[in-house]
Amino acid sequence: MPFYQGMPESSHWSSVILCSRASLGDAVIAMFAYLVVAWVSGNFAWIYKVKMGWWWIYIATGLVITLILEYLATVVFDRWQYSEIMPRLWGLGTGIIPLIQWSLVPLISLWAARVFCLGLNRAK
Repeated sequence: MPFYQGMPESSHWSSVILCSRASLGDAVIAMFAYLVVAWVSGNFAWIYKVKMGWWWIYIATGLVITLILEYLATVVFDRWQYSEIMPRLWGLGTGIIPLIQWSLVPLISLWAARVFCLGLNRAK
């Protein structure tokens, strides 16, 4: 929250709504990235037999989309602004925190889904 202007001062429900929309957007990006890897690998269930290159395609797809959307939201459409403590990419001014967040959270989620699904298959 402190990395975005106005968020620390906004009402609880306003923050909940904004963060919920952002989370849904991240989920759509993650699903799209998954489908990109499914298309590239020719296997919708690629999560069961992951190759390192597929993880990189997944992360790269999400990062490129996140980078574009953050740039559009902050520079082109002025939907939100970063606070002065947000670390930014040199040249673009895009926040680094959203890029790190997108790299870590979906990757951990994908790994957890894989572990969970493989565990369910072994239980049968």
